[in-house]
Amino acid sequence: MSSSRGPQDSPNQNPADDLRYVRPSGLVLPASSWLFLHSRLGVYSQVAWWAAKFFFASCAASCAYLTVSEVFPQGVRASSIALFYSFGTLAGGAFGPLIFGHLIGATGGLDVS
Repeated sequence: MSSSRGPQDSPNQNPADDLRYVRPSGLVLPASSWLFLHSRLGVYSQVAWWAAKFFFASCAASCAYLTVSEVFPQGVRASSIALFYSFGTLAGGAFGPLIFGHLIGATGGLDVS
């Protein structure tokens, strides 16, 4: 006798967990950007909106990692984490100084004296 639970893999897993955090995270950034662009947010309120966005994004990432941990074996997860970390480090190391140099050149540099 088998029972069908739908897309759930275990009784404690809620299939809407990922979307519960991804939706607010995906909506807060464009909304705060639009408000800031139209001078309805100050610097501190913009940072508060970003903090809320990263709170929801962190929860979404945790849900995604827990979902992946049930689907893929540990070796595949470790390899993919190492691969994406390497690509992120490569991109930041290669393009970070170029972007920073362009920003300093475009603004006339920093006067720290």
